[in-house]
Amino acid sequence: MNIATSWSTDSDVEQALADALKSLDSQLGGATPDYLICNHSATYNAADLAKALQVYAPKAALHQTSSCLGAMTNAGFHSDNGYGLALFAIVDAAASFGVGMAPLGEEAAAAAMQAAEQALAQADRPGELPQMVWISSTPGQEEAVIAGLKSLMGPNVAIAGGSAADNEVKGEWWLGGNGAIAQDAVVVSVLFPSCSIGFAFHSGYDPTQKAAVVSDAEGRMIHRLNNRPAAEVYNEWTQGLIQEQMERGGNILGLTTLAPLGRVADHIGKVPQYQLSHPDSVSAGGSLSMFSNIAIDDELVLMQGSPETLTRRIGRVAKSARNSTPLEHPKVLGAMVIYCAGCMLTVTDRMNEVAQILDESIDKAPFIGAFTFGEQGSFLQAGPKHGNLMISVMLFLEE
Repeated sequence: MNIATSWSTDSDVEQALADALKSLDSQLGGATPDYLICNHSATYNAADLAKALQVYAPKAALHQTSSCLGAMTNAGFHSDNGYGLALFAIVDAAASFGVGMAPLGEEAAAAAMQAAEQALAQADRPGELPQMVWISSTPGQEEAVIAGLKSLMGPNVAIAGGSAADNEVKGEWWLGGNGAIAQDAVVVSVLFPSCSIGFAFHSGYDPTQKAAVVSDAEGRMIHRLNNRPAAEVYNEWTQGLIQEQMERGGNILGLTTLAPLGRVADHIGKVPQYQLSHPDSVSAGGSLSMFSNIAIDDELVLMQGSPETLTRRIGRVAKSARNSTPLEHPKVLGAMVIYCAGCMLTVTDRMNEVAQILDESIDKAPFIGAFTFGEQGSFLQAGPKHGNLMISVMLFLEE
């Protein structure tokens, strides 16, 4: 297995891709990738990228998605005036890879199943369970996408990935699979590499002592906590953080990045692992709108983060991924990483430090990172989940 990454921040799409492909070609010794990922800012023409990548690697399984501001690799954080792209290529003759894409529409679970079946067909492994499923989708129906994949492949399928993003939350994101592109879609990669895979799904936040039970909720809207208006409870917990919006409603996405709500999703030993949800707006009636689904009777805990924890936690997530397999002395061959766009925007000036910490934690193996509007990952016991403000790490490992 040979893995390589490359990048560019040139604002001209042709020049950016030419620079990135030249570097990739050099690292791979001219070998054609079997699997190719392109993470790019939405400021580039997605169709031009897709067409050029298909010409470069016509037989590769190609997975493409837009990422907030740019991307990251071992070389650092790649964004210049809102432009940046990165490529991640695998050459592995003993492996099988496949990518499928389907329109999301209103039947997200069915779309995910359709995309996964396409991917399995391309990999020539229909009916088999891949070591990992890597997904990208339009934000909004991630839980249904995961449900569809579990329905097709069973409850033990390992899933990781992230929701497509743009630079300003304007819906200008793009997704692509094998040369086709769309804005409302789900893209599914199935990975059958010739090595082991390790994974972890954590956050850079810690729980507080403030908790409540969801009394009334529907989808991504929490109406009441402990039988009180949800926004009122949250505002008290955060010492008036959203007081202005309490009076007239409105967007609170930027205000609440360091104070999301969490649910216990899993345990490592006796240590709880949290699945986070990001409050994004307050309704006139005092309800909280979230970026992930919430159910009645869920117990929600106020979480707290800081620029320091958001910067340094990625190393611990990578270590957990490394320890998630039975391998006694795992060597990292490469990594695919999802880092929440909201977290990235909070610590933009420290993103080169984030990349360096990750680089050192995986022994400088090549990695690619995207900045997403929703994160998907798999807990060791609870399986795949969708969350916000989280970090999802997948490692290619060998003894």
